[in-house]
Amino acid sequence: MDEVGSQRAKWIDRLLAQTVGPVNVQLSPEPGLTFPVEVFAEHGPGFVAPGTLGLSQQLEHDLIDWLSWWQRHVSPGGDEVVDGDDAEWRRWGHEGERLRQVLQQELGQEFLVRAY
Repeated sequence: MDEVGSQRAKWIDRLLAQTVGPVNVQLSPEPGLTFPVEVFAEHGPGFVAPGTLGLSQQLEHDLIDWLSWWQRHVSPGGDEVVDGDDAEWRRWGHEGERLRQVLQQELGQEFLVRAY
């Protein structure tokens, strides 16, 4: 595993201290995003920026690539597939599961990572 890209944001540390059980995190490809990770805090879910969770640079890069592929293959609203065959979409789904597992590993037991 490569070096951590940055330290976790202080608000994430405060959230961990205030939360009973793991903090929920979700991979969520959405139109208009630059990073597909949502953190569920007491006020609801919110997408985070790269660097917020202290992830490795490689994982952040892979997550951005995964999101970019999805954005290029769906309509601007994200509700219709406009490109890619079944095999390409299966590969994208498998890559999403792999990224979910790596994200869970890097975040640790304080977080529960779900897929889209």
